[in-house]
Amino acid sequence: MLQSHEFGEKIFAPLLTEDDAFNSQPGLGNIAYRLPSLHNLLSVPDDFIIKYSTLTFWVTVLPNMDHGTEELVCSNTNNCKIVYQRDYTPRVHYISPPTLYYESWTQLWFDPKWTYYLI
Repeated sequence: MLQSHEFGEKIFAPLLTEDDAFNSQPGLGNIAYRLPSLHNLLSVPDDFIIKYSTLTFWVTVLPNMDHGTEELVCSNTNNCKIVYQRDYTPRVHYISPPTLYYESWTQLWFDPKWTYYLI
């Protein structure tokens, strides 16, 4: 689950994939988890998200247990904090060719005003 700072509500995130589970190390306290794009996560159009320069979320985990589900939270909330910052996210407008093959040449067209460092 993701607790949104801006919207003040909890959002159900997609379940862990097999790749996420394989890359996780729960014995060491690390869970690998890849989030979808913001407009897919929030089920809103891109125009809605563009209004925000940052979006902050806190992650909690809902594991399936024998006695039901129990929400697990971080002892230090900053360890589970996710901040999306538009200032550091270049917006890709076009990928050419649209189908990519191994060792093929690819062109990315993006808006460079959000790119502060060499990619």
